[in-house]
Amino acid sequence: MRTLLQDVRYALRLSGRAPAFTFIAIATLAIGIGATTSLFSVVHAVLLRPLPYADPDRLVVIRARGTDGSQDAVLSGPEVNDLRSETSVFSQVGGLVAVDGNLTSTTGDAQMEQVPAANATDDFLPMLGVRPQLGRLLDDRIDTGVGRILSVVISHELWQRRFNGDPALVGNSIEVNNMDLTVVGILPPNFRVLMSPDTNVPSRVDVWFSVRFDADRRDRSHATIARLAPGIALEQARAALASIATRLTAAHPDAYGRTPLVLSIDRLQDDTARPARGALLALLGAVGFVLLIACANVANLLLARTTGRARELAVRSAIGAARTRLLRQLVTEGLVLGLAGGAAGVLLSLWAETLVVWLRPPTLPAVQVNSLEGLPIAFAIAITSIATVAFSLAPALQAMRADPGPLLKTGERSHLSSGGRTRRLRTVLIVVEVAVSVVLLVGAGLMLRTLIALHAVDTGFSSDRVLTLQASLHPRSFAEFEKKWQFYSTALDNLRALPGVQAVSAVRPLPFESLTTTTRFLTADAAREVIATSHTTMPGYFGAMGIRLLDGRDFERMDIDRQQPVVVVDESFARRMWPDGRAIGQPLKLRRGSRETDVGVVIGIVSPVRTTTLAEEGLPQVYLPYHRNALFDLTIVIKTAGDPMLLAAAAEGAVESLGGRRPVSDVRPMSAYVSDALAERRFVLTLLGIFAGVAMLLCGIGLYGVVSHTTAQRTREIGIRIALGATRRDIVRLIVGEGVGFALLGTAVGLAGAVAATRVLQSMLFGVTTTDGLTLAAVSVLLASVSFAACYGPARRATRIDPARTLNIA
Repeated sequence: MRTLLQDVRYALRLSGRAPAFTFIAIATLAIGIGATTSLFSVVHAVLLRPLPYADPDRLVVIRARGTDGSQDAVLSGPEVNDLRSETSVFSQVGGLVAVDGNLTSTTGDAQMEQVPAANATDDFLPMLGVRPQLGRLLDDRIDTGVGRILSVVISHELWQRRFNGDPALVGNSIEVNNMDLTVVGILPPNFRVLMSPDTNVPSRVDVWFSVRFDADRRDRSHATIARLAPGIALEQARAALASIATRLTAAHPDAYGRTPLVLSIDRLQDDTARPARGALLALLGAVGFVLLIACANVANLLLARTTGRARELAVRSAIGAARTRLLRQLVTEGLVLGLAGGAAGVLLSLWAETLVVWLRPPTLPAVQVNSLEGLPIAFAIAITSIATVAFSLAPALQAMRADPGPLLKTGERSHLSSGGRTRRLRTVLIVVEVAVSVVLLVGAGLMLRTLIALHAVDTGFSSDRVLTLQASLHPRSFAEFEKKWQFYSTALDNLRALPGVQAVSAVRPLPFESLTTTTRFLTADAAREVIATSHTTMPGYFGAMGIRLLDGRDFERMDIDRQQPVVVVDESFARRMWPDGRAIGQPLKLRRGSRETDVGVVIGIVSPVRTTTLAEEGLPQVYLPYHRNALFDLTIVIKTAGDPMLLAAAAEGAVESLGGRRPVSDVRPMSAYVSDALAERRFVLTLLGIFAGVAMLLCGIGLYGVVSHTTAQRTREIGIRIALGATRRDIVRLIVGEGVGFALLGTAVGLAGAVAATRVLQSMLFGVTTTDGLTLAAVSVLLASVSFAACYGPARRATRIDPARTLNIA
């Protein structure tokens, strides 16, 4: 221990005598370790840390096959009830559906606001192990009446923000959705519903209702979580679900008809993390490359310092120091640097973690990320230890192999530095740095090309200068179609009268709104069937959104006043449904289960619109007039002459002034929805770009250091060359050529590795392949430019060597 303390003190003194060296080494390690630790903390929070629920490994998500063959994230109420009766498979089954939560005030002294809300079975929260902070949880036997809701539970955050944390609120009433409801409980702080984004359930639910299920087996809206019964494994539950689905299909032919019920099951942890898994693992690999470059850079620095201390080490060896003693000293010096870099890296990771969370795409679950948790800290310690060994051992072993005899002779100061093994090792390290940098740069380049290609995609509509806002009606106050139609038509008229408004309409769902309704449509004779998404629209929607009308006409107010059986389809739908004939004037039906219903006659054909992702065209679209599906909730779209957000306040007021005591919500420009559709790729590009930029910077610094040190050790050789007639250009060509040669070799290795490594990004690429020639060429040119810049400075200094002085000294 005493010897170790001596080694540590000596290492500290040595670091203090070379502050520039120490700062660069610690900063380099801090960047590598900090970036790696911060991203690992996100991976840990999303993929590794158990969900914050009771016995989370027993929680599963159940899905049903949708009408388009995909796996719906939700089930119908009767289907959830069927599963609740399967007590031999599941001990608990809970359903949850997001709904509007509009806080109002009977006295009018509080501002109306919309908050995230949900209808849930009364066993949903207990199944997750939730215990209320105050009061109790919901019980549908006493918290619901005949066709009405009596009580609610609210979140801790809403309780603090809106009601100032008043404990007397429990047992008293608040007005939600124009109903006086008793608050029976307050949930604990920071409770979140962690489910896959396709369930459309917000992570924070502020108002919880307990309601009984709708009896319609075809109306799927409930995200469903179950707890496996004791002794039941996932595979057993999967087999049991297949049998249950077969039995339910046979028992309810009217509901399932030609589409048999198919149920799937997966662990809640895996289902929640799946959308983000690929991107996170790819980024973790990328940041590991940054750490590798940082270690190689520090190893090069230590090689240079060890080379400069060759005579010192030789003297120690000559007076009796064992090689193992010297080796321990050198490793201790590296350990001191490693620990300092690791500590700085953990501090840096806290800032980097904030950046990652700020960039969080919708696919990343809203989990708490903390670099100071046990596993991330253990990970930081582990990679610091590994990095320390990696960059300390190689230089130390290289120094131990040197023969001390020649180094003690006068005039042999450069013996170790000119050793072939040391030079080869430093060359290998810089080639590795360049190769890894190329992989990261190619990955970032491919994502940049993808983002550019997605920005150029024709969405089928114009998001420029379009304001959107959500408006909803209270079901009891607007039960009749006439009242709903009067409210919305008046609201649209009021909005048209605002200055700067060019066009107004409404739709549900809006493109990229994360809501889809798929339906099976048929020709009149049922000879052909097409699965399409259906959209409820008001007159003028296509003009307000810039959707091209290719044939026929748009809906008109008279169509809705008279409830005409009309429909508009997109070009893709028309081509599939009537490939040999004209779509205008053709009657259309829809099928739900085994029941067929007339929809109307096609009066218009519009261009296809991308509604879910920019990368895929998606399903054909059918647009229904408002009276065909008179929803309580619509998204109003307003085409403006200038900045749409300048009209936000006036638009809110124009709708809310009509009464109904329902606040307008989600006021945002249409361009924000398009931006959200790019969020996941932008997240990957941003982090990959940062990692690639850091890697390139470290690579340039490393190459500069190697060339500078090599040039300094070749002073005598360069002096002789100049004395024999070499020009400045010859010297520059010699030094730069050697350094760029290292870089070109690393680039060649990196390009080969990039083609293989970037395959993990294949699912996120659009309009470009992993072998994209432009990207590979651009990265090669960029690395060549950086390499030239890194080598040119040492080469210029070499041209200033005075051969007479150099040869005299020698």
